[in-house]
Amino acid sequence: MDKRQKISITGQVQGVGFRPAVYRIARSLGLSGVVFNDTNGVTIELQGEEEKIVEFLIRLQSNAEKPPLAEIKSCRAVDIPLVEAKDDFVIETSDSKGVSLSQVTA
Repeated sequence: MDKRQKISITGQVQGVGFRPAVYRIARSLGLSGVVFNDTNGVTIELQGEEEKIVEFLIRLQSNAEKPPLAEIKSCRAVDIPLVEAKDDFVIETSDSKGVSLSQVTA
């Protein structure tokens, strides 16, 4: 059964290659959606089979697949309404509004 989730990730996830890693994992699982930096860290919206979304979350947090300098402090997922079927996953430009609360690698 298909579902869509919004995943909010905080920690050291900007400036470490985190969004490209998200992209690679999502594409390898055939998931659609978007990833972008925001003032709190990284936001991901994923759509696809529920089992593949679960696998995505496991792989994203594994040391084998996340970038070496990335540190996930929290990962919160909530269900959101499905959107019309799309088969692509994109990396969007960063949200530069507001004050950044995320950790960035120097």
